[in-house]
Amino acid sequence: MHDNFQITKYYNEFNKNGITAVFQGALSQSVLSEIAESLKEKISGREPIKNKVFAIFIELAQNIYHHSADKKHFHTTDSYIGVGIVAIRDLPDSYSLSAGNIVKKHQREALEERCNYINGLDKQHLTEYYRQERKNAKGRTSTGAHVGLIDMVRRSGNPLKIHFDSISENLSFFSITVTVNKNWQPLTTKIKTNQTV
Repeated sequence: MHDNFQITKYYNEFNKNGITAVFQGALSQSVLSEIAESLKEKISGREPIKNKVFAIFIELAQNIYHHSADKKHFHTTDSYIGVGIVAIRDLPDSYSLSAGNIVKKHQREALEERCNYINGLDKQHLTEYYRQERKNAKGRTSTGAHVGLIDMVRRSGNPLKIHFDSISENLSFFSITVTVNKNWQPLTTKIKTNQTV
């Protein structure tokens, strides 16, 4: 069998699209830690932006770790770890963080409904929903609360971009992208003083 694989094609494509970091495979905690450390060196700019990018990357990776329908068994820990792909693009005005993994039919339906609901909330209702979900998640051992989806919108200030590619009747490939604007500025709170004359 003739192998036409040329890694230069991917190298050029990554550079063309501003991809500074990409990983595909099983996202174990050790792999995640190594990528996270490397990521700190790759992301430039103001500290608040770097923190946002880092936190969102961790959330995307952990979602794959916990929720991917494609699992790999690690004999050393006797555990099954989610398989997927995560990439970061350094664009002129923003950082674009994307992740993808296989999901089952019931996961797809739940994700579509949840992401559409989150994207439709304004800032006040998003904060209220986040607090409610955090409260509901307390004491649970399950990782199914998906509080992270809400947190990524709160941190980035942008909606979640999602897409599904059907693989079979029961499986789909789920893609999600979160954008962090480089010109993001924290809101300043003005304190109004009441003065009596």
